[in-house]
Amino acid sequence: MTEEIALEVINLSRAAKEKQTDLIIIEDISYRFFSEKIYAIIGLSGSGKTSFLRLLNNLDSPTNGEIKLKGLSLNNIDSKQIRRKIGFLFQDTFLFEKTIRDNILYANSQMTEDEILSVLNQVNLPLNFMDKEVSRLSGGESHRVAFGRLLAMDPDIYLLDEPTAALDPKLTETIEKLIINLAAERKKTVIIVTHDPRQALRLKCETLIMHEGKIAASGPAETIVDNDLLTKINYLPEKQTK
Repeated sequence: MTEEIALEVINLSRAAKEKQTDLIIIEDISYRFFSEKIYAIIGLSGSGKTSFLRLLNNLDSPTNGEIKLKGLSLNNIDSKQIRRKIGFLFQDTFLFEKTIRDNILYANSQMTEDEILSVLNQVNLPLNFMDKEVSRLSGGESHRVAFGRLLAMDPDIYLLDEPTAALDPKLTETIEKLIINLAAERKKTVIIVTHDPRQALRLKCETLIMHEGKIAASGPAETIVDNDLLTKINYLPEKQTK
């Protein structure tokens, strides 16, 4: 059975002006993300990981190249439809005022109370938080509400920028199980940026090393995390223990 290509990037580049010169942010990336799979992107700070995610969601426009969603160029898809099909969880959380319920319903106004409670349960928030004001949430709680809002939207592709950075190990494990479930049970494609190569190992996913705006290597997490390239670019001072 042929695997379906969920998202394809072709010769993708992005440059920005800095002091009258072009600063290369993303340089000539071509890659295929297949449906129902998890991908982890690792690399040094400033290597282009978040910039790459923003291009995949059409939040930024490439200087050159093309992105295709299930074979159709993003140039030919309405921006609102892109955001419905390709959901983005930002590292810096933004929630709307009022309650958690209001934020979930903003993503999907048709959700029942039981469905909202199910979302809260999936991101490990107390069920009695549904009508809690978001201004009273901690940073980790706010991030999980944002993830819950994305679940309510139910996109085909999830772009997750450091989804567990503000969480303790127990909550990190909860979110990692949810990510695995999204691909295995709900047939979603998940692309996650993480600073921790061990997270890629736990997710047992395809892993990409980004370096200076390029995909420097890609393959199974077990192979990539043991790649000497990570040490050469000073990402790992020594080999990670598993």
